[in-house]
Amino acid sequence: MEKRKQKGFKAEGAFLRPYKTWQEKIKEEVNSMFRKMKGQKGFTLVELLIVIAIIGILAAIAIPQYAKYRRRAYNAAAASDLKSFQTVLEGYFTDNGKYPKVSGKTVAGGDGYSVEIDSSGNLSFNENPSDNSTLVVSKNTRLGYVSGTNEATYAAASKGTPGDKVYQITSQKPSMEEVSGVAGQELQAGDVPNAPNP
Repeated sequence: MEKRKQKGFKAEGAFLRPYKTWQEKIKEEVNSMFRKMKGQKGFTLVELLIVIAIIGILAAIAIPQYAKYRRRAYNAAAASDLKSFQTVLEGYFTDNGKYPKVSGKTVAGGDGYSVEIDSSGNLSFNENPSDNSTLVVSKNTRLGYVSGTNEATYAAASKGTPGDKVYQITSQKPSMEEVSGVAGQELQAGDVPNAPNP
């Protein structure tokens, strides 16, 4: 009996079997890929430096813009909280004929505090808001308040700690006034204007 040779097959006994098993073919393909990759070059140093320079330029443009955006957001929150505080004070005056009282200039501290006015008309800033809270203040915003003689007038101020503006109002001048502040500095008692004379 004559053994026939066919292309791609190998004679083995009375049977013809494929020349390569599937495992051998996969192994050959993987080896072929590695041989091809050996001949290829990677990125040159100049190409890498150009990419790093482009990333650096984009970062140099984006980071200051992001910082300005955040500062404006903190300024807007402080202005909004002062307007809300003014609404609370004017509402209290409408109901009671006088503004809430505090002893001296009071500046709120802590994050996420609330404004409370008790039944005696005493205004306080509390770090733990309760059901009696009249106003809950934004995080990183500080409020300051002083009542005038016989609680007939008041003055108030606000500042977002990361912001660079201080906002001030008084009972005589209810439109908000903007004053330059220092970014990163909390509201100080000196930033709260004096309560006007009645």
